[in-house]
Amino acid sequence: MSEKLINIDDFEIDISIPSTQTMQTKGKSSKYTEYIIEICATHKKTKQKIEWNINHRYNSFYQLYQHLKRQFPTLVHHLKFPPKKAFGRLNSNLIEKRREGLETFLKETVVSEKV
Repeated sequence: MSEKLINIDDFEIDISIPSTQTMQTKGKSSKYTEYIIEICATHKKTKQKIEWNINHRYNSFYQLYQHLKRQFPTLVHHLKFPPKKAFGRLNSNLIEKRREGLETFLKETVVSEKV
């Protein structure tokens, strides 16, 4: 059985965070926000689309940002990343600003040829 390798350069990638959802930790009263990420990869020649969704918390994005800063310090210095907040994490205005900021961060990361 042979595996078919995919060349990422053959695809146009669109990524967005159209919405969020508030979740509650099982067995606990603490709540958190998940950001719903939609990814669509369209093959440049065949126009075939592959779409999927994935949910992540802010901390996952923050860990990615920190990793990219270590691996590509001169390339990611221009990326804007929404700051951490100790209070008001569930405030709807903060969640919306974070959603917009995280979406911009992902889009800029995806289009960067060096990352």
